[in-house]
Amino acid sequence: MMRFINLEFSDETTFSLFKLYLFVKRTKNALDSIENRKTRFPLAKLPFVPMKEVIRSMTVQERIKLALSSYQMEYFVYLARIKASSYFISFKDQKSYIQLEVAGEMDCFVYLNGGRDDGNIRGKEISKWCCGKSMSENIARALERIQNLFPSPNAFQFLDMEYHEAHWVRIEDLFSLRNSISVTLMLNRFNCPHLNQLVCFWMKCTHSMFRQLTIHMDNTAPFLPNLIFKDVTYLTTSGRGFQEFVIHSKSATCLEFPIAVISWIDSIFKMITTRLDGEYSKEYSILKLLSRKNELEEEIAKTDSRIPVGDRKYDLSNQPMISRKSDLLKKIRDLNNQLKDLQVEFVDGNVVL
Repeated sequence: MMRFINLEFSDETTFSLFKLYLFVKRTKNALDSIENRKTRFPLAKLPFVPMKEVIRSMTVQERIKLALSSYQMEYFVYLARIKASSYFISFKDQKSYIQLEVAGEMDCFVYLNGGRDDGNIRGKEISKWCCGKSMSENIARALERIQNLFPSPNAFQFLDMEYHEAHWVRIEDLFSLRNSISVTLMLNRFNCPHLNQLVCFWMKCTHSMFRQLTIHMDNTAPFLPNLIFKDVTYLTTSGRGFQEFVIHSKSATCLEFPIAVISWIDSIFKMITTRLDGEYSKEYSILKLLSRKNELEEEIAKTDSRIPVGDRKYDLSNQPMISRKSDLLKKIRDLNNQLKDLQVEFVDGNVVL
């Protein structure tokens, strides 16, 4: 049988226990305080000059976190007068983020977010700085401006862009590219005829559009060079371990990067532009010969259309055109010999180096 013992304490005993509890609590707090003083650097107690040097040695993230620790430290960080080399604001979701950066000029960079923690200050950490009316209005205005970018040709007015969700992008939107460094489109609706439009536009364009363009095509999309390079003079080469297609701009003399090298690897269409005097200088020389050959062949076709068929072609009035055709054929033979000396071959209608 279980017995219950009823313990009753007098008022004097209860008061003594309460005093013991308070003593233990005060002792614990004192020990915690001593421990904290051992592990924390008393930055606020430093004179301002050495404190300023300590603040200057911190990273941007450390300075922001220090300013968030108290209003006093926020003021000290402000007094340090540190000038950052650049400033940026980023808007993130699970797939991508847009980074507005000020570094000499106002640029907007759109990158793919790999989901990794980059140590940046989170929005919730600076929520106490976003309670003012003017701050809220500024954030709302910035978000509205960002939202107005998509879908819009203005979405391609930046130096670097990487869009994961790019179904809204039309091929005409890419025509607005100007002096961009790198453009990447992940999920999109492009096909080979669209790529042909892009290639043809690039060849006629009188300004630099981009240094590198990467388009992730659908995995089931076939690679059809005859469609992509329709009405385009190009050279095929495999000297770097994979198949490349080299083209040149019609404004080669006024562009810094007038040569485009195109590849298709694992359903990824990549177009890289380069200089005339770079590693593709030989390919450029061949392309000039091919372009000249195409011009001569077109001129021969026009000449043939003017020469009558049958016995009339031997009339004296037709002799100048016949002689002109003979000269054109001779020039084409000379070009073919030059191409042969450069180790160029014609395989199934393709020009291969």
